[in-house]
Formats: sequence, C-alpha cells, structure tokens
Amino acid sequence: MMANSSQPNSTLGTMPAPWLDDEIDLSALGAALVRRWRWVIGFSFTGLLLGCAMAFQKQPQVGLELILDVSQGPQQLQPIPPVLSGAALSIRQSAPYQSRYTTQSAVLLLNQALIANFGNAAERRRFIVGPPNRKDLRSAPLVALSVDVQEDQVADYRSLLAQIKRYVVAASSQGLLQGDIPATQHFVQILAPEERSSHPQRFWILGGLAGLVVGMGAAMLADRLVNRAFTVSEILLRLGYPLRAKLPPLPWEANSIQSEFEQLATGLDVNLRWYVLSIAESHALVRPLVTALQCVRPELQVDEAAPLLAQPLRIPQAGLPRAFLLVVECGFNSPQALSEARRVLDQMPHLEAVGLVLVGQPLPPELRS
Repeated sequence: MMANSSQPNSTLGTMPAPWLDDEIDLSALGAALVRRWRWVIGFSFTGLLLGCAMAFQKQPQVGLELILDVSQGPQQLQPIPPVLSGAALSIRQSAPYQSRYTTQSAVLLLNQALIANFGNAAERRRFIVGPPNRKDLRSAPLVALSVDVQEDQVADYRSLLAQIKRYVVAASSQGLLQGDIPATQHFVQILAPEERSSHPQRFWILGGLAGLVVGMGAAMLADRLVNRAFTVSEILLRLGYPLRAKLPPLPWEANSIQSEFEQLATGLDVNLRWYVLSIAESHALVRPLVTALQCVRPELQVDEAAPLLAQPLRIPQAGLPRAFLLVVECGFNSPQALSEARRVLDQMPHLEAVGLVLVGQPLPPELRS
C-alpha cells in the first residue's frame, strides 16, 4: 500500500466519522431473518414435527374426582340460651343446628386425608384439592379431590379414593355428641371416571412456536457470526462518504439503467481522475461500471483500480488530482474492513473526493445458500 501521509486529509475531513448507534435496529433484525429464512422455516417445521410426535405418543388421561358436599356433612347442635319474656323463662321449640364443616375446613380435612394415606410427598402432589372440574357442580358448596391418571391406572386410583373416602367419613363422625346429626350418604362421593381432552393441537402449536423462536435465534446468531455489514445504514456510517449512486446487480439491461449511469457521470468532476475500486475483495461490478461511465461521458477520466486494502495499492501519482468511487454492497465487506477503509482514505494524500456506489442484491455466494 502506498505510504500514508503524516497528516490526515484536510479536504475530506469535513465529514467526521459518526458514532455507531447502540440501539437495536429492528429493520436489521428483520433483514437478517429474511436472509436466513431457510433456518427459520427449517427449525419451525422441525418443532412442528416434534410437537406432532409428542401429541401422538401422549396417552389419553382420565379424570377421577372425590366430591365432598359441605351441606351434607354432620350438623352439630348449638347451646340454647334461655330467653326472658316478661317474668317467665321460655325455651325455644326448635333447636338450632350448624354445619360442622365450612369450605375451608373441608379443604383442610381432605389435605389431612392425603397426608394420612400417602407418605410420599411426590405422590400427594398429583392430587388437587379445590373446586370441582365439572362445571355443573361448581355452583354448590362442594370441595373436590381431583387426579388425572392414565387409563391403566384408573382401577388403582379409584381404590385409593375409596380409602380416602373411608378416612373422611370416619374423621367426620368423631366427636359427635348426642343430638348431633351425622353426615348423610351424599357427604362424600366418588364420581365416575371422565376422559380428559388431550388437545393435540396444543402440542403442535407449542412445538411450532418453540421451533420458530429457536430458528429466529439461530438465524440471527449465524448472521452475526458471518461478520458482514448487511445494512446500508451501517455501511454509510462506517465509511462516512456520500452515496453517489445505487445500481442493480449484474446483469444490466442497458435501457433500464442508462439514466442511472448518466446521472452518476454528470455528478463527477471532469477535472479529477476517477478510480473505480472495491474495498477488500474484487467486485464483479467494478470493470462494467468503468466501461459504462466511459461510454456515457467520454471526456471523463475513469480507470479501474485494485481493491483499496490490497497490498500494495498501485495508483499513479502524476497527472490529474485523484478521486475514488468505492463499489460497496450489503453483506460484501466486514465492519472491520469498512472502518479500515475509512482510516486509509482519511490519511491518503492528494485525494480530492470519495464517493460510494451501492450495489443491490444478491449477496456473496457463501450467503446465498
């Protein structure tokens, strides 16, 4: 590379290098997902297949419930205070009764029954004490002991519920006094088994969503590991030079792109010798762009040059003052190469102007798969 001047280029120093924005660019994230759409679709489809496999492998569940009806429980006789009426004492004809259990005490009773019949805490956690699962029973003052089991476990768990029922009936009968009303036969009941809906679509949706999230994360991570500058804003920020033209990728159609060439050539100073070059790697558009500019404006001095960061950069020192047209493309250069190019250009002597020519898609070959 040619020797750098000890002082930075004063002509190009009017545009200071801007600080890169640290905020998240949603448009850049969206562009990354579009570039890596195969990753996103592949992981989403894989997650959907795994969800389908889980849905088919999951055995149907059967719901078992033991219902405790507080209103059918024991009734305890309350003490009857004497009532003073005038000078005589009279006794109420009807004795008041009060239910022995409330909803809260019924929940406590069922939890005590679980502790008494299951020493394993993990086994007790399979049971749920609360309102009944069946909607037609939720209006009554009922407390349910529910458990969901597989079909081959129904008989075993029904016998366990029968054991809990005997414990509850025995516990509710203890401590009753003469005159108290015992619980009715409807106080504790074991309902018929009810098959639970397995909702296979839930596994499909969850699998697909999980695959989508993983695919998006993998796509953005792979895009970041490529170490390329994909957005126009990042290219312009890191280079800091004006954008002269935006051209479509090769091959070109002469009629559709003629106006872009004429506009670009008109904006170039004929008193400068323009060199068209890329930054780190040779770009296929450099030579066709030189040819097109020479055809559109013959008096313009335009030549092709090796990439800016090539070793060494061979550009004649004599003749007209020099100016550069840098061919850049989204995803073609690394951020480090762009920053290094800016540093080299700022320190290059006798450089009168620098302009950027942005090329559209496609991306480099390693990113097209």
